[in-house]
Amino acid sequence: MKMRTSPTSLTIIVSMVLIPVAFSFPLLRLTYLHMEIMLIILFIFVHSVAVAYVSGVSKMRRLDWASPLALLGLLNQRLLVIPSIIMILSSLIGAKRNKDSMRLSLIGISISYIYAIYWSLYEGDLISKALVGLAFPLSMIFAISMHSLPRTFRSKPHPIALLSVPLLALGLFDYRFYLMSLIPYLIGSKYFELPRYCKLSKEIGGIAGKGLFYYCCGHAFSVIALIFPLIFYSTPLTFLHTMLLGFVSIHVFIHLPTMIPPILGIKNARRYNYFPYVLTILASALWPFFKDLSWLLYFSALIAVALVFLPLNLPKRGTKSARRAGAGILA
Repeated sequence: MKMRTSPTSLTIIVSMVLIPVAFSFPLLRLTYLHMEIMLIILFIFVHSVAVAYVSGVSKMRRLDWASPLALLGLLNQRLLVIPSIIMILSSLIGAKRNKDSMRLSLIGISISYIYAIYWSLYEGDLISKALVGLAFPLSMIFAISMHSLPRTFRSKPHPIALLSVPLLALGLFDYRFYLMSLIPYLIGSKYFELPRYCKLSKEIGGIAGKGLFYYCCGHAFSVIALIFPLIFYSTPLTFLHTMLLGFVSIHVFIHLPTMIPPILGIKNARRYNYFPYVLTILASALWPFFKDLSWLLYFSALIAVALVFLPLNLPKRGTKSARRAGAGILA
């Protein structure tokens, strides 16, 4: 399958290359540069996925061109206001076209970009700014998962889930309030149904059942990952890293195998396993004590999740596909 070269797919590729580069900065003792650029790169990736999500459910094909606008943030963070305003308007238009949980999800996404604007214009020290920036990925997780988790298993979210997104606003002034917003999210998204969802996934069987079980277990692991931000909630920098390395990353890993292959136009290898979840939880747990080991574990988690969905098999020598591939290279 030929890789798709849409603006969204190319922006995602750029962000996926930049993420491990930014994570290598602490190992090189470039901590300041790491903190300066990491959340911008995370914004680029999450924004591109959000563009694909909103354009898909709202049938806005031209919205695809909003993805590369996030790259402006690498020049000046204030320029992230441009794609954020576009996404606020697009999400609200999409919410008007949809109903039920999808409408709630799109309203949540529009609020996420309000947080993004506040963060992009925020003036403060690096740690404070990073903590403010945490509201964007958290609100995006809440907005998407409040719809996708229950609906995947033919259920409906409770409307209380939408409260989780505006409650994050309290965290802009005191990061510890971020934990409060998790309560309506977990209840409204029906995390208490996870045992039943996992059992149902097992009963389905086959590769589809394995994919559902990977999806279901990821949400269970995300709850485990909350242990470490709760333990270290009184230390801002440690809270930030344990939340990003654990809860936020696991939600990214949950959706990567199902969202990235269609966006990039590649075949999903579907090698479902739980190493990405285990490795990133270990990285989160060890960051307060062994930072270098934590980064190495997180690199391993990135590789492990890429191996879940990336097709690695090359065409055999002498086959038609091999000859076509060779012709493409020579051309």
